[in-house]
Amino acid sequence: MVQTQHATKTLTHAQYITERLARMREVRGFSVVELARRAGMDKSHLGKVLRGERGLRADELVCLCYALGVSMEQLIPMELRRELDERCMRMPDGSPRF
Repeated sequence: MVQTQHATKTLTHAQYITERLARMREVRGFSVVELARRAGMDKSHLGKVLRGERGLRADELVCLCYALGVSMEQLIPMELRRELDERCMRMPDGSPRF
């Protein structure tokens, strides 16, 4: 499992992104209900995503970025994007995907 150091704990990439979304929601003063409404998502589903109980689809991530007024680049730092790019370009055995 690929992991990212964040503050004093180690997070998976998904956990890191979820924490960033939760923090951006708080900074903007949005409730979970308000963010869900702005993103066109079910509030209970979004709550489960933010608590780490459910995964987040790519289209939901894009909608959340729009609702929060941030770009994907602002949400996911360059270093993490490079790690994810490298990981996605490789097969599980480490050989190049393309």
